[in-house]
Amino acid sequence: MSFNLKGIESMIRQLPGAVKAGMEAAGNEAINIAKEEAPGKLGDTVQFRIKGSRTIEIFSTAPYAVFVEKGRDGFSVKNAKAIRFTSKDGTVVFCKSVGPAKANPFMARTRKRLNSVFQSVFEKAFFAHLSK
Repeated sequence: MSFNLKGIESMIRQLPGAVKAGMEAAGNEAINIAKEEAPGKLGDTVQFRIKGSRTIEIFSTAPYAVFVEKGRDGFSVKNAKAIRFTSKDGTVVFCKSVGPAKANPFMARTRKRLNSVFQSVFEKAFFAHLSK
């Protein structure tokens, strides 16, 4: 018994590109979800990168994102006169101490929501690439 697999070699050559297209679509979906989940403009700092052929790394470029995600203890100044920061309304504030900040795990929520749609987003882009 023999089979004619005409065109299979072309399809095999397209697989890496199709996987990359699926990963990029999933990464872009993660960014869209993070923009909905993150407080304020923090969602605008979320990016992704593809690591290898099976991993998408989603991260924020904002140095304070970890404190939003995990929360932080309160603290007071030790070697300075005051802490200076800008409030949500744009007012510059000086104080000697700040209270704790409750965690707002926006990246965890992003990951949870992405898990529920990852396969469909990936497959749609993967098969669209193969059908070109």
